[in-house]
Amino acid sequence: MLLSIAARIDPELMRAVRLRAAPGLDVAAETELWFGDLVAHRGYGYVVLDPNMLDELRTELTAKLQQAGERDPVHRLWPTFRKQRSGQSPAMVAQETAVWQAVSGHPDAGRLIEETLQPALRSLVEEEREGVARWFTEAWETFPERVRRSTTAWQLMTLSAVRLSLP
Repeated sequence: MLLSIAARIDPELMRAVRLRAAPGLDVAAETELWFGDLVAHRGYGYVVLDPNMLDELRTELTAKLQQAGERDPVHRLWPTFRKQRSGQSPAMVAQETAVWQAVSGHPDAGRLIEETLQPALRSLVEEEREGVARWFTEAWETFPERVRRSTTAWQLMTLSAVRLSLP
C-alpha cells in the first residue's frame, strides 16, 4: 500500500519506505512484495505494481493517512520518497508527485497536481519532446482518477496522442 504511489519500485526505495514509514515490518515484507502477486512486471533491479490493484491500494493509503495520528510513521512516507527520488528522472518524479497529491488528502491537491504536470506540458509544447509524450501515454492508466481529470493531464494526453500519431 505504501509503495502504491511509486512508478517503479527498486530495492532501495522499498527498504527506505519500510524502515521509515512502516518500522514494524521486517525484511520478509520486502521479499513478499518483490515476488508476490501484486507485481505486474519485474525489470532489472525494479518491480512495477499491477495497475489493476493500484486504485484499491491507494484508497487504503488515503484512508491510512486520514486516520493516522500526528506522530504516525506513515507521515514519513512522502519525505522518504522525495529523498530517494532526488536526482532521478523528472518524468518519474512528476508521476509520483501527482499521484501523491491525489492520495494525500491535501486541501490544495487539485492545484498541486496541475503545478506538478505543467513542466511536462511545457516540455511537450515548447520543446516538442516526444519522450514526454511516450512517458505520459504509458503512465496514463496508472494515474488516479483525480489526476486524469485534471486540465493539465487532459492537455498532456491529447497532445501526446497527436504527437505520437504523426509520421
